Amino acid sequence: MMTINRILLLILVCCCCSFITKPAPIITDPNAPYKVLTTGNQVTIRCSRDIKTVMAWNSGGNRILEKSPHAAVFSFRVPTTQKLIFIRIQLEDGKIYSEKVGLRN
Repeated sequence: MMTINRILLLILVCCCCSFITKPAPIITDPNAPYKVLTTGNQVTIRCSRDIKTVMAWNSGGNRILEKSPHAAVFSFRVPTTQKLIFIRIQLEDGKIYSEKVGLRN
C-alpha cells in the first residue's frame, strides 16, 4: 500500500512540473543580415550579403525548395496551402540562419 502511494505521489509531482515549465521562447536575431517578407504565398528574402543556398520545408517536414541563388534578393512561391514554413539560409561567408515563417492565404 505504501509503494502505491509513493508511485501516485511521484506521478502527481511529475505532472505538476510539466505544467509549470515553459517552452523556450523563439528568439530572432535583431542583427541578422537578412529580412524575410511575405505576401500571400510568395516569400522574398532580402539580404545585405549574397545568399549561397536557400532551403524551405513545410510544417509536415517535406522539403519544398532547395536553390542556390547567389544573389542578395531571392523570391519564391510556396506551392502548398499550409500556413507555416521553415527556411534555412546559408550566406556566401558560410553562416547559416534558420527561421519559422507564417503565411497568409
